[in-house]
Amino acid sequence: MNQIFYKCKVLTLSITFPFIYITARDPVCKMEVNEKSAPSSNHGGQTYYFCCSSCKGAFEKNPTKYA
Repeated sequence: MNQIFYKCKVLTLSITFPFIYITARDPVCKMEVNEKSAPSSNHGGQTYYFCCSSCKGAFEKNPTKYA
């Protein structure tokens, strides 16, 4: 019963609050970031998102270390 309530509650929140954003994990510091506002970089056909320009710079210097 709790699982059904939880799923309904999440669905309700998603419909009620459309500003809830999709998150991605910064591959450098592992922080969750908002895909819409985070700096990003492409590597190997995949887009990576970062919490700040420092993490983006570290990734771009050595993408294979973090990808």
